[in-house]
Amino acid sequence: MPSAPAPTATGSPAPEHYTAVSDDTGTLTAELPSRWSDIDGAPYTDEAGAEFAALAASSDLDTFFSVWVEAGVELRAAGESGRYSPEDLLHSAAIDADQYCTLRESGDYDQDGLSGQYAYYTDCGPSASRFAVVVGAKDGWREPVSFSAVLVTEQDAVDWTRVLATASLAG
Repeated sequence: MPSAPAPTATGSPAPEHYTAVSDDTGTLTAELPSRWSDIDGAPYTDEAGAEFAALAASSDLDTFFSVWVEAGVELRAAGESGRYSPEDLLHSAAIDADQYCTLRESGDYDQDGLSGQYAYYTDCGPSASRFAVVVGAKDGWREPVSFSAVLVTEQDAVDWTRVLATASLAG
C-alpha cells in the first residue's frame, strides 16, 4: 500500500454500503460506510472556545477516540471566524499522532477538488495502525476543514478515500 493521505487499497476489498451522513448543524456531509454506525454529529468546542461543526464515525467511537486500534473518521469545519489557518488545523489534528505514531510524509494535498495540506503517519499504538489527516478547502467552501482517520485495514483505506471524495460543506 502506498503511503499517501488517501491510500488506495490493492486487490478487491469486499463491497461496502455507504450512506450520506451530516453533522447536527447540517454543515458537513460525507458518505460513510454502514459499519461505522456509531456517529456523533455534535459541534466540537476547542480549548480556546472556538466552535466547529463536527462529524465523527466509527464502529466504536469511545475506542476510536481513546486508542489507536479502532478505525474511523473525524471531520471538522473551522467556522467563518478566520481564527485558524489550515496549518493551525493540521497541527491541532495531529498532536496525538506526533506523540504516538511515526510521521511518514506530509506536504501539499490536491485531490478530488480538495486542496490543502496533509500528514500521514504509521505505527500508531499497539495495533500499528495508520493515521491520516488532510486540511484545506474545496472550491466554493467558505471555511477550512480538517479530516482525520485511523486506518487499521485495507477496507479502512478504501473508506477514507470515499470520505474525502464525497465530503461537502453547506454554504
